[in-house]
Amino acid sequence: MTDYAPLYTTWEKFKIIGLQLGWVLPVILFFKYMFLPWLNSTNWFLCSTHGLEISIFGIFIGIPLLLVITTLFNTKQMYLILKLGQYPLPNQKTYTLTSYKYGLKAKWISYFYFFLLLPFLIAFCIWGGYAANKMLNGFDQSKLNIERQKICR
Repeated sequence: MTDYAPLYTTWEKFKIIGLQLGWVLPVILFFKYMFLPWLNSTNWFLCSTHGLEISIFGIFIGIPLLLVITTLFNTKQMYLILKLGQYPLPNQKTYTLTSYKYGLKAKWISYFYFFLLLPFLIAFCIWGGYAANKMLNGFDQSKLNIERQKICR
């Protein structure tokens, strides 16, 4: 006989979804109606002194670093899964009916997380720095200055 993890009640599910929508919707609306139109109509990255470097490093390092930071929020839970050898953790509620897993069956998610996902994301950040430097050094500065003179009067 297998034991099942406790389930969230319907009210708890609505509460969690509502709290998440409370911060996700304003962020999506801000990006859709304020940030993206501004990005299409601006040339700050050419006219600013370090705007091109900021935008390229933000794409190649900032976005992967944001993924690293968000995955670090789960490290405590993954460590406890490795330590206890049980998934879901004791008294952890789930959305669907989930049976407890023990041993290697429970630990494989944490092994994947610690030994594949996090090192890959960190290596991707390092590669992003190399690629951003290579891209910035590949620009012809004389052509870039001519373009800046045309646009940034």
